[in-house]
Amino acid sequence: MRDSMFILCKQNNVSVERLHICTWDIEGDKHFTEYGLEINRSILPRLDMALSIPQLSNLKNIRCLYKNVSDPVNCRFIFNSDIDKITHINGNPEFGANVSLKKDRQIAILPLEGYLEIKDGLLMVNLEIPKQAGPIIYVRFLVKSNTPSFSHTKNGISKKTISYDVRVNECRTASTEVNTAQKKGYVIMSINKCFCFHIIPSTYNVDFVDSVKLKTIRGLEDVGFNTYLGDIKSQENIQLKANEYNIVFCKHEKSSNYSFFSIYSKEFIGNTQVSFALAANLICSLLFAFGGLRMSDKPVSQHYWELIPIEYWIAIVVLIFLIVYLLCRRK
Repeated sequence: MRDSMFILCKQNNVSVERLHICTWDIEGDKHFTEYGLEINRSILPRLDMALSIPQLSNLKNIRCLYKNVSDPVNCRFIFNSDIDKITHINGNPEFGANVSLKKDRQIAILPLEGYLEIKDGLLMVNLEIPKQAGPIIYVRFLVKSNTPSFSHTKNGISKKTISYDVRVNECRTASTEVNTAQKKGYVIMSINKCFCFHIIPSTYNVDFVDSVKLKTIRGLEDVGFNTYLGDIKSQENIQLKANEYNIVFCKHEKSSNYSFFSIYSKEFIGNTQVSFALAANLICSLLFAFGGLRMSDKPVSQHYWELIPIEYWIAIVVLIFLIVYLLCRRK
């Protein structure tokens, strides 16, 4: 199943303490998915991981978010914690940053540039870890795609429905690429906690979400996320506005695999229905009118189109306009 995610590693005794998945459904058919992995690597100096993720095409569509997350303001915002201290590894921000979160833990945020490769349909992460990094490391990256990840969209006449089906490390959905990697010595990593976020336009209703896993549904903090995205906004022509998006947050922990299913819908109430009613009325009126013209006792030598009054030509133009309008609304 291509919309599943798998995290594999060649080294033993390595686990994902926290997995962050965040999908962005931006108005204007812009689709992004963020992945953040907080990994307990113990004292291992290197990690060789293989990730199976949806919409994986080429490295140009993958962006490391190290600089975004390691910024003190953004770091506080993303981890929802006050920061005690941020120190650059080896005194150089290019190597990474050790971060002390005031709430509970210390993490080393590391860059991924130069460590990523797409091979055999998987994202290979061969990460060299600096000696000054702590045992818990964190990496985060964004994937841009033409179609949304983990979701299926159904367009109706007056309703659009988006179904998100996020599955992580679910063996029965393993692809051939994952099975091949396992034969080469890669092992599916255990995940202690999984956090799933969906950012969707506020015009959508939440039709279904697992209440056991649901934590919050809130308005997107536009100021904080605009700051966090940084130059991604200008490159992708994105501007998050107040009350324009909602964020749905689900969480599950201590499981061998994870799944998050939710449904969102948007109804086109008002203009669409009125347009259909007008179109139906015009069609019926024209049918009756043309039927009457065929029964007219006017000279048969007169051209048929000359029998059509100017009012009917106007009605035909209006009908064509309505059809074009309805087709555009469905896209």
